[in-house]
Amino acid sequence: MMLANAPVVWLGERMTRLVPLTVVHRVSAAIFMDLGVWALLA
Repeated sequence: MMLANAPVVWLGERMTRLVPLTVVHRVSAAIFMDLGVWALLA
C-alpha cells in the first residue's frame, strides 16, 4: 500500500505548489460529487 500511496502524495504535494489550494479543493470536491452521483445512479 505504501508503494501505491507514495507517488500520489508526492504528486499532490507538487500540485499544490503549482496550483492554488482553493482550486485543488474545488476540483477535488467536484470529482467527489461526480463519483457520488455516479454511484447513486449506477
